[in-house]
Amino acid sequence: MKYTSFFVLIVGMVLIGAACSKQEVSNVTNQVVNTVVNTVSNSTTTGSFTTNTNTTTVTNTVTNVASVLANSNLNVNTATTASNALPIAQRVADSVSTLSSPVKVPTIDGQRYFIVGQPKGQNSKATKKIIFSLPGHGSTAEQDYEAWRPSITDNDYAIASLNWWDGSGETTADYYTPNQVLTQIRGYLDQQGYDSADFVVLEGFSRGSANTYAVKSYDQLNVTHVLDAVISASGKYQADFPMAPGGSATPKLFNGVPWILVCGGKDDNPTRDGCPGMTETKTWLTGQGANVLGLLEDPNSGHGAFHTSSLKLVDQALTLLNALPAAK
Repeated sequence: MKYTSFFVLIVGMVLIGAACSKQEVSNVTNQVVNTVVNTVSNSTTTGSFTTNTNTTTVTNTVTNVASVLANSNLNVNTATTASNALPIAQRVADSVSTLSSPVKVPTIDGQRYFIVGQPKGQNSKATKKIIFSLPGHGSTAEQDYEAWRPSITDNDYAIASLNWWDGSGETTADYYTPNQVLTQIRGYLDQQGYDSADFVVLEGFSRGSANTYAVKSYDQLNVTHVLDAVISASGKYQADFPMAPGGSATPKLFNGVPWILVCGGKDDNPTRDGCPGMTETKTWLTGQGANVLGLLEDPNSGHGAFHTSSLKLVDQALTLLNALPAAK
C-alpha cells in the first residue's frame, strides 16, 4: 500500500494536504478537534457488537494549534509537526480473532462508525490485510458485515464495514460523499496503525459499488494512495456518482489499479447492476488503465451474487487478490 497519513491526532497535528484546499484542511482540523473534545470514556455492548471509544485528555494547546493551522498560510503539500503526540484511538484487540464477534469503531468525524472484525494477531503482522466495505442502498454496516461473515472466518483479512448511510434518507445527501468515505478510511488506517507495508482493499455492493469508482478517483489524485485494490459488486459506474474534480480529464486515471467486478445473471436491473452493466464497466475501467483481474459472475444468482452464490465468489475474489505482490 502506498501510504502516508492524511492526518493524525497530535498536539501539533501532522497535516499532509495532497489534493486538499486550505478550507478542507480547516474543516478536517475542526472535525478532529471536535471529535476529541466530545469523546468520553465509554464501552458498551449490544448483541454481538461491542462499542470501543477513545479516552483522551484534551488541553488548550490542541485548540490553539488547531486555530493556528486553520488560519495560517499553510502549504498543504508539506507537513507541520508538533513535539508531543496525543494518544491514538484505541486499537481493535487482536489477542483472539474478532471475525465472529466484530466491534463498533467510531469514524474520525464522530458521526458514524465501522463494524470491524479481524484475525488473531492482526496488529503485529508484517503485512496487514483489510477490506473496507460499503453497503448497498438502505443497508447498515451490521447487515453488511453479516453478509461477509460466512466467507471470512478462516482467512487473514480484516473486514471494516462503513456505516456511511445516515439511516433515514433516500438521497445522495444522506450518505457520505466519496471524498468523505476516503477521509474516514484514511482516519481509521491512521488510528489503527496501518502503514505502507499493508494491503488495503475497497469493496462496495450495489449503491456502494456505484461509489467505488469515485472513491478510488479521489485516492488516485492524492500524492499518496491508500487503496491497493477494488472490488465492485453489482453496481456499474454511473456518471451521477462523479469522479473527483479533474478525475474525468485525467488520462488513465486508474492506471495499474487491480480491480475485480462481480455480477449475477438474474439481477433485476441487468443494465445497471447485472452482468451487462458490469461488462460495460469492465470496458470503461480498462480504458482508464485499470488492471481488471476478473469479472466474476454467477448466471443463476441475482443482485446479491457476491455473497450468496454457491460458486463462492468471495473466495474467488480473495484468491485473485492474494496472488498480487502487494498482498504477499
